[in-house]
Amino acid sequence: MEEIFLSYLSSIKNFTGSVLIAKEGRVIFKEGFGLAREGEKNTSRTNFGIGSITKSFTALSIMQLVEQEKLRLDDRIIKFFPKVYPEAAITVHHLLNQTSGIPNYLFDKQMQTGGEFAPEEIIDFVLAKPIKFAPGKKWLYSNTNYVLLAQIIEKVTGQTFQDYVTEQIFSRAKMTTTYFDGQKTDNKAQYWESAFDCKPSLLLGAGDIVSNVEDLFLYDKLLSSEVLATADSLKKMQAISYKGRLIKYGYGWFVKHNFGQRSISHGGFHPIGYTSHFEKFIDERLTVIVLSNKLEKYSKLGVKYFNSTDLGREIAARYFGKIALPWQKFN
Repeated sequence: MEEIFLSYLSSIKNFTGSVLIAKEGRVIFKEGFGLAREGEKNTSRTNFGIGSITKSFTALSIMQLVEQEKLRLDDRIIKFFPKVYPEAAITVHHLLNQTSGIPNYLFDKQMQTGGEFAPEEIIDFVLAKPIKFAPGKKWLYSNTNYVLLAQIIEKVTGQTFQDYVTEQIFSRAKMTTTYFDGQKTDNKAQYWESAFDCKPSLLLGAGDIVSNVEDLFLYDKLLSSEVLATADSLKKMQAISYKGRLIKYGYGWFVKHNFGQRSISHGGFHPIGYTSHFEKFIDERLTVIVLSNKLEKYSKLGVKYFNSTDLGREIAARYFGKIALPWQKFN
């Protein structure tokens, strides 16, 4: 099996990044491809910005605080942010499953200028716009939801979001080479193309973690244990909380059924030039992790900002003896 994956991945022109595949808690393939920087190859220990995979860590942190009765899923966010659409009755639950209706700040050109924006400035910027719909009525992927969740964690714990996640997740999972963007640059791959510049503060709780496939494998193993959260909390995160015709979402996870298999997944796009994909096939106990430092299309209908998901789904399709269809190349 390892030879099959290596042959396939080596045949893909221009892939730059790292891949890890695990089956039943055991690594069956790991390899780096292309350059981390001039003269240095990517390996399975090379670090990349993981983008929106960060959201699963933020959601997990919230569930830990719910377990400790420091927070409730039905808490209204006006308890923490009195001026954030107070008439809308938005709850923590709505933030977690992307049904709050709060606009996505990253879609605005003003936020793509490379400037430094504090979370409070992001919120004030968003509040100048009307809410998109009544909470719970529709689904809208919004990074703003997770910036708010990160701040709720800070308000409840009295710690910075980064310190809390480092202590309660990274350290407990033994993810010793994982950190937050801006904290350091240890073994971090250079990006080869950028969509737009952004400072670390712009992605608080929504996309600011830096990691590698081996550390994410340690995280993966604990998503089937009770080291980081109870079985009930993990089940809630991985269950369908919003069920649309095309989108099914839990708490920090897309819930999928591709190739005849149930999975939880999340792709990531870091604007300065990283993409990522993490997918755990529940019944088969197969995990596919792809991280890249080059924005590149790998299939005719692929999108370069989703290239890691594109590649991750191709890998899974080959494992299950299926063909990855065009609509399966996205989150």
